[in-house]
Amino acid sequence: TDAASGDALDHYQVRIRFHEANFSPSVFDFHSAESDLPPGGLFEELIPVPCTVVVDAEGFAPTSVVLDSLAPGESRTLAVALAKGATVTGRVVSSKGLGVGGATVLLHPHLPGYDPSDAFSGPKTMGARDAFRDALRETTSDAKGAFRFEGLPAGHFNVQANTGQLQARIDDLVFAGSEEREVTLTLPAGYSACATRRRRSYSSSPTRTRFAQGLSSKRASQLHPLHWTAASASKAFAWAPLS
Repeated sequence: TDAASGDALDHYQVRIRFHEANFSPSVFDFHSAESDLPPGGLFEELIPVPCTVVVDAEGFAPTSVVLDSLAPGESRTLAVALAKGATVTGRVVSSKGLGVGGATVLLHPHLPGYDPSDAFSGPKTMGARDAFRDALRETTSDAKGAFRFEGLPAGHFNVQANTGQLQARIDDLVFAGSEEREVTLTLPAGYSACATRRRRSYSSSPTRTRFAQGLSSKRASQLHPLHWTAASASKAFAWAPLS
């Protein structure tokens, strides 16, 4: 039902998440929003082991119901009320405050010490990892760096942005209802290393052999004296004549 109005919802989806599973995947779609409900709304043939039933519908936050003691042959009635949930809006910006488009933005349950990009951190069981992934949200910032997540259940969450080279994160955002939160993810400044070298005889310099590979002989002859910059983000070298 709709928690605000009490009206029944005709279209919703159901997932089953098994506890302490030593197999993966351990989260299974049991009913889709496009499918007709079974007669009498009775879902049969559940495995009688501890599990969590996750009910979700468009425009609502997912709601979880824990079934720790489901016995063989048991029938149980579940009343699930879905709320609209919380909303997070925000921007990914550079160290200078400019919007960064195309950044991958993740929102996931707060779990101290767990980085979803690190396969060796976080939950140790496959069931716990699958439960984490089931709750994870992902989007991409637009051209102005903006992003939005809707329908978030109550709980503690982290949000992080990643460009592939730079990362920013905010830990432990707490949501209790249908509030809206605005955040800014500021990426750290990049760094670079530069060096300059002057030689009287450029034609015999080993610097030419090392750094001018791939340049035409005409272009290489113009790079005297030589000035190069190594950019840490791209690992590339750029050349420009010194004044």
